[in-house]
Amino acid sequence: MKRKILKKCIIGATCFTMTIGLTVTAQAFEWDSTFENTEEPEPSFEPSMPTTVVTPNPEATFLLGSTDKEMFLYIGNNGIFDIDQSNTELFPDYLVDGLIGVNYQSSDDLVLSVSDSGEYQALAIGDATIYVTGFDNEGNELFEKSFYFNIYPDMSNVTLETDSVILYKVENSYADSNIDIKINSPYILDEYDDTAQVSATLSNKSMYINYEIHDNTITLSSTTPGNTDIIFTINGKDFLIHFKLISIRMSASSLLLTKGQTKQLKVHGTKEKVSFRSLNPKKVSVTANGKIKAKKQGNAVITAKIGDAKLGCAISVTTKKKKKAIKLAYKIVGSSKYDQAKRMQNGYYDCSSLVWRSYSPNGCNFGSANYAPVAADLAKWLSQRNKLLKGGFSKENVENFKLNAGDLLFETGSDNGRFKGIYHVEIFTGYDLYGFDENGKPLVIAKWANRTDGYYPYGCGIVGKMANI
Repeated sequence: MKRKILKKCIIGATCFTMTIGLTVTAQAFEWDSTFENTEEPEPSFEPSMPTTVVTPNPEATFLLGSTDKEMFLYIGNNGIFDIDQSNTELFPDYLVDGLIGVNYQSSDDLVLSVSDSGEYQALAIGDATIYVTGFDNEGNELFEKSFYFNIYPDMSNVTLETDSVILYKVENSYADSNIDIKINSPYILDEYDDTAQVSATLSNKSMYINYEIHDNTITLSSTTPGNTDIIFTINGKDFLIHFKLISIRMSASSLLLTKGQTKQLKVHGTKEKVSFRSLNPKKVSVTANGKIKAKKQGNAVITAKIGDAKLGCAISVTTKKKKKAIKLAYKIVGSSKYDQAKRMQNGYYDCSSLVWRSYSPNGCNFGSANYAPVAADLAKWLSQRNKLLKGGFSKENVENFKLNAGDLLFETGSDNGRFKGIYHVEIFTGYDLYGFDENGKPLVIAKWANRTDGYYPYGCGIVGKMANI
């Protein structure tokens, strides 16, 4: 209990009177002898206090004010509090020299109880403040200090579900790889409600790992491949976890095949078993070991999963003639210069002549055997044959794989007097997969013969379907 002792001041029978304008002499008074030697004795102090200076308690288990002690306890902890008299900042010599008594009081006896003599017991999760009052032999208060404590669960029987984890990171992905480890504890441990005090050290200083403890679960995440031992200190108890993050990659993220072609997909970086799956088996099938077969014109994504890591490859299945046209387009772009004035000369091309030169030898000259029509006339020719994709070049059509390799993108919006204001054309060459969203849906970009992969002119594109070629 907190106890504050005040010095009692007693006024005796002797009184002093100040009189203004009056002279008083001793002869003016006679004393009755019956009142001699009857002065009322001064009462003793209550309670009586010892006069022995307080010395450090050798049995103390927790010195209040010690700079090398953390202010937390665990349920079931008990012992004796004492003040750290060597801490002259909190307890300077001029206070300690006259110290003959110390009292203790807890702000919450249900969490942390303490007796007058400093005997304490941690009873429940929570926090409590211990108030310490020191006084001298006359009952004067020398100091009053407060010390804040967190009471944490007893960790003696707490264990982890596992002490070794392996994670996989997809190469060139910025997404964290993460894993949850269950904490076996009769109490809820959570750093966000102050029931878990956590710190961690890594043996491999070149690695960076995020961690948190929530609802009896340790979540680890990292983007740094490598090995390290992690020592977690949770409420004063150490736990060792062997952590390994492996970087993996798919042998291809984009493939252009023709019907009947096969290809072997591999996951590099691990020898562990990989689970392969086709998201459109009618277009492309895959075996358990990653061998794919193109079955029908269209698109499919092949996924490969190991642990919680998922990789993939976007497969575009097209005809032999369109694949040859795409291959020729890449060759022309790689060996020629863009020049509209010289568009029909060897070593030069522009957007529309690139389309015409790529397709003319492979079954389609867009109604012109000797000269490349402009982009607007190419689109008009396809429109007359009902070969325009509904919705055009939209985000939805791209994400839902509505475009096929070899289709043409016509950009519109020019006030040029031509069909639909078209001023440019590109050859779509397929999809490239770069990851998956939080729902597992493939994330893809469009590939082009003469544009940077991922080019997206949404809202201004008409798509011409190059079917039956």
